[in-house]
Amino acid sequence: MATIERTRVIRPLSRQACSSYRVNIENRAATDDLCVTITHESDTSYIRKYYFSAQKLKGRKSIYFDWNGEDVVWRNGITPSNIE
Repeated sequence: MATIERTRVIRPLSRQACSSYRVNIENRAATDDLCVTITHESDTSYIRKYYFSAQKLKGRKSIYFDWNGEDVVWRNGITPSNIE
C-alpha cells in the first residue's frame, strides 16, 4: 500500500466558473491511498491537503471538485478522510 500524490492549482482567471477540476487516479493501485494538494494561482497562502483512503476511491478513475470562490467542494459524494 502506497500513498499517491496529486497536485491541482485553482485558476479562476483562466477557467469558466462552472467548470470542475479533475484529479486523475486511473493508474492508482486498488490499495493505494491518495493525497491531493490544492493551491491557488493568485493566493500563495492558500494550500490545502486532502487525504482519501483507498476504500473511498474504490472503482473510481477520477474524482472532481469545484471552487466556490473561497473553498473546495468535492463532487459526486466523495469526501476526504482528512484535511490539512
